[in-house]
Amino acid sequence: LMALAADGLTTSHCVASAAAAKRSGDNESLRVRGAIAETGMHVYLKMLLSDNFIHADMHPGNILVREVDRSGGIAERFALLLKQLSWGLPLPGVRDVFQNVVMPPQPQLVLLDTGMIAELSSSDQRSVVQFFRELTRQNGEGIARSILAMSEMHTCPDPDRFVVSLRDMFNALDPEVIRTRTSEVLQDMIEELRQHQVTLKATVSTVVVTTLVLEGWS
Repeated sequence: LMALAADGLTTSHCVASAAAAKRSGDNESLRVRGAIAETGMHVYLKMLLSDNFIHADMHPGNILVREVDRSGGIAERFALLLKQLSWGLPLPGVRDVFQNVVMPPQPQLVLLDTGMIAELSSSDQRSVVQFFRELTRQNGEGIARSILAMSEMHTCPDPDRFVVSLRDMFNALDPEVIRTRTSEVLQDMIEELRQHQVTLKATVSTVVVTTLVLEGWS
């Protein structure tokens, strides 16, 4: 991997696998996949809310996963201690049992190809935060107003009608549908934007597309 550091271009070696490859149905795989999704959420929110440096091309091919040993060498020392206590008798698998059961590896995400990034203005960043806040509250009116705050000026002919449309849309939605079929809800919202001629700023549109890609991948 190549990375841009403060003192120039640096290279590093990374052993990882494609995120899309983590797909078997056993319990361990389900645990890892859940941890990957949670890590991905934290990565995305950190880029959006803390760093304001948002990867704008986060398709699965640009996301690698590697496992990080959180034991800090404890597993090896634990295995050595047991070996000493057992007078040198072989104890197969002690290290693996400790790492995988007592302190299982934590998946770490490696993001590739940061040639496309987005940075939001302070006002747009606040509007995006407000948008997600209203989305968690399932407040269609608040969602509409936060979207209008992130749109290009004077493109929506009837902002009040747009607000009413999203309010009615969310009032009619089952909360469980919003939770389990988030990408479909977001796509319906985008269709409402199209019908009401609400044009988002380019950087905000990039954030929306990235959100859709990550939501579908997770």
